[in-house]
Amino acid sequence: MLIALFVNAYAFGVNVRFLSAVSALLLPLTLVIFVIDTIRRASNEQRARFIRSITIFLNVYFVLNSIVVYLQIKTRTFLMTPFFGVNPYVEDHMAGSIGLNGVTTLNFVWLATFFANVEWGRRSRTVAPWVLVALQLAAASYISLLNDNKMFMLTLLASLLLYGVARAATSGTRKGARLVLGGIAVVVIAVVVLPRFGITSTESQLDESASIADIVIYDYETLPDVDNERALINYRAYSEFDAGRFGAGIANIDVEVGKRMVHRHFGINSAAVLLVAGGWLYLAGACLLYAGYFVHILCPSTRPRAWMIAGVALFFLMGAYAAPIFLDQYLVVALLLLFLAIGGSAVMNSTAAGLATSNERPSFDRDTP
Repeated sequence: MLIALFVNAYAFGVNVRFLSAVSALLLPLTLVIFVIDTIRRASNEQRARFIRSITIFLNVYFVLNSIVVYLQIKTRTFLMTPFFGVNPYVEDHMAGSIGLNGVTTLNFVWLATFFANVEWGRRSRTVAPWVLVALQLAAASYISLLNDNKMFMLTLLASLLLYGVARAATSGTRKGARLVLGGIAVVVIAVVVLPRFGITSTESQLDESASIADIVIYDYETLPDVDNERALINYRAYSEFDAGRFGAGIANIDVEVGKRMVHRHFGINSAAVLLVAGGWLYLAGACLLYAGYFVHILCPSTRPRAWMIAGVALFFLMGAYAAPIFLDQYLVVALLLLFLAIGGSAVMNSTAAGLATSNERPSFDRDTP
């Protein structure tokens, strides 16, 4: 990351726009560092209670917020009218209590809910958590078709990779590395290779996610569909703004300038913004930087290894092409919930081991989160 910043500063200079962009990228990490420090200072039982509280909160929020989203879909105005002056596209605001342009944030809150319940199911002796996960997945998939959440399936696949990293971290280095490499291969085949050969699902939600092949891969001979704004912005990033090298300069490009020079939907995801401003090295540096911190939340009981960081970095790369994860502080909070939900199992398992050693029955063996 430092190399990308130094090279870009040397080539294009440093000004207020450069400092603002770098600050916006780094500032959310202060919250991540605070969470990491809190986890380290808390006792195992305190961590376990916190994870249970998150699980309960996410499930209650899913039900209540889904009711609000349903009313928004039906009325197309409920709790959204003030946002139309900023963004007239109604579907972008169909996120319940999250508000303005909140669909991508809601998407990651959903994912946190799913995986919190998956971990509850792994600890529980009943099928109730798994039934809940199935019902929530069905509801989220249906809502995603109505509020134009195009990246739901892609981010779900990326989160499954993240879950694999967390599980592999507890199974030993060599076995874990093989599992993660296998997961990366599945992801690449599913979202890049198959679509390039015309093999996609007939389901509209999966077709939208399959377009990630066009979003990620730059083919100078093929202009993407104008309706696929992510792919079109990515194409212009490489063809017109030197994303293959150092970009157009962090000091020269921000979201507002990009909306005038690149595309009116510039800022719809983080990857395009970072590619246009600083090139591929800037994007790769941001993914590795965030992965280096978030891996401590995902694998709190394990010393981070290179393959773990690589797996988390791939998640951030996929997330950056899907959503503005490096530009929106609310998305960072949603990502923290997702990492806490997935990484919480290690906390719960370590608590269980400690209580078993002292011949005490773990409280989370009950059929509640």
